[in-house]
Amino acid sequence: MLSLAADTGYPGPASRTVTLWRGYPRFARTARLVQLPLPTPIIRPKTGMTICVPVMLTIRLSDRRNHVYRACQRPPSLRPVLAALCPLLAGRGFCQRYRHELKA
Repeated sequence: MLSLAADTGYPGPASRTVTLWRGYPRFARTARLVQLPLPTPIIRPKTGMTICVPVMLTIRLSDRRNHVYRACQRPPSLRPVLAALCPLLAGRGFCQRYRHELKA
C-alpha cells in the first residue's frame, strides 16, 4: 500500500490537500517516483535564507506509518514526487514560482 498526500500552506494551515492512492488515475505514475527505502528528513541549520516549496509531503506505506517531509526537510530524491503532485495541488503560478526547487 502507498498513499501520497501534500498540503500547501505549510507551516500555516493547509489551503489545499491532495491525496493519491491506488486506483487514482495518476497514482501509478507518481508512485513509481518514490524511491524505497524512504530517505530520512533533512535537518538544516537555521542560517541565512533558504527557499523551499511550502508543502508538507506525507507518504504512507503498507507499514501504516506516516513518513512526513516538511518544506525544507525533503531530500532531493523526493523532488520528482512533489513535482508530479504540484499541478494537482495548486494553480499553475504556484508550481511555476517554485520550478527551480522542483527540478530533480
